[in-house]
Amino acid sequence: MTAQELVVLVGLQGSGKSTWVAAHLAGTHAVVSKDHWPNARRREARQQRLVAELLGAGRSVVVDNTHPAPEDRAALVALGHAAGVPVRAVWLDTPPGVCLARNDARTGRARIPLVGIHATRARFVPPSAGEGFDRVDVVRPAPAPSAALPGAADRVTAAATGSRNVSGAARRAPGPTAPATAGIRDEGNDMTEAGTTAPRVAIVTGAARGIGAATAQRLAADGFAVAVLDLDEGSAKGTVEAIEAAGGRALAVGADVSDTAQVEAAIERIVTELGPPTVLVNNAGVLRDNMLFKMSDSDWDIVMNVHLKGAFLMTRAAQKHMIDAKWGRIVNLSSTSALGNRGQANYSTAKAGLQGFTKTLAIELGKFGVTANAIAPGFIETEMTKATADRMGIPFDDFIKGAASQIPVARTGKPEDIAHLVSFFVSEGAGFVSGQVVYAAGGPKA
Repeated sequence: MTAQELVVLVGLQGSGKSTWVAAHLAGTHAVVSKDHWPNARRREARQQRLVAELLGAGRSVVVDNTHPAPEDRAALVALGHAAGVPVRAVWLDTPPGVCLARNDARTGRARIPLVGIHATRARFVPPSAGEGFDRVDVVRPAPAPSAALPGAADRVTAAATGSRNVSGAARRAPGPTAPATAGIRDEGNDMTEAGTTAPRVAIVTGAARGIGAATAQRLAADGFAVAVLDLDEGSAKGTVEAIEAAGGRALAVGADVSDTAQVEAAIERIVTELGPPTVLVNNAGVLRDNMLFKMSDSDWDIVMNVHLKGAFLMTRAAQKHMIDAKWGRIVNLSSTSALGNRGQANYSTAKAGLQGFTKTLAIELGKFGVTANAIAPGFIETEMTKATADRMGIPFDDFIKGAASQIPVARTGKPEDIAHLVSFFVSEGAGFVSGQVVYAAGGPKA
């Protein structure tokens, strides 16, 4: 697609519209859909608000509009014209009283007669150029294969547009070339985009070691394809090798998260080689500890740039793919230092800022099916905490024992403790948890 557009998809509910979108508009358009019954008016108003927001954000949109009323289509046309984008209609011309949407190779169901209220709505009035559309396309799905043949694949033909037939089996082909089907969910596998066996894609920054590496490996075990991103691509390969040795799929990516061009290039590469990301874990971080009167401008700037600007740039670049998919998870790594810590004015400020950033993301992105949460670890045994002990001249074992004596659970944390919590936040079951900050510190914090 070379230009922004609004597509209004019209036809009987159950006519195969979702299948058509998966085959022909996957990865290029945000998908806005709604049920036809009940409360149609309320649903249409909500739909139109979402379309307006997406168009205003520069997204191309396809609207699954099952309602037959011309005034509803007119409202969508007006939204497109107000945004200055072309509006085309696609009419799904299906056999009367027959549902084609479940021509599914996995179930063998090919033709399902409609009953009840839908049987009386066999054919809606097709759209016309007179309604203000810049173009009207007619799509006639090919005759469905026999339901008596388990494993029969569905086929969709876009007759007027000249699009080739796309089989259901082909759309579900695994691997990085399988198209993502934005906005259409496959409930058979929680970690896959609907209509394909390709896994969902997660990005973990600062994933060469420590919490990031443990998180990347845990998400791979959960079924995600993982982009292991770190400043040095070579250092990320160890994590990738561990994931691949366990049977997972991963990609090492080198990028400075505080550099806009590098972030955008990294996201583009991830989309090309793994697929559109719908999970982002902002874990990259650095320490430049010092007392305030000794802290240099550089000490302050590098901590702010990596933690705050890095999270901002990565999230801004990744969120568009989550919005397209109408599903996403963002997890930001804060710290108990956000509550204040001697010698860490820069780090504490950055980690507190990430909490505000998280809550704002939750408010802005929630309507698109995207959640945002933060984890604030306490003492975790990593190379970073070992470096702190070395700087203080304390053996790491003694450093750990001293910290554990102050923790209610009487031990320090491991990177895997945080990885488990990330796993929960990005799960399907955490879809009603957003804007939260969890202090993973072995005891209560503010």
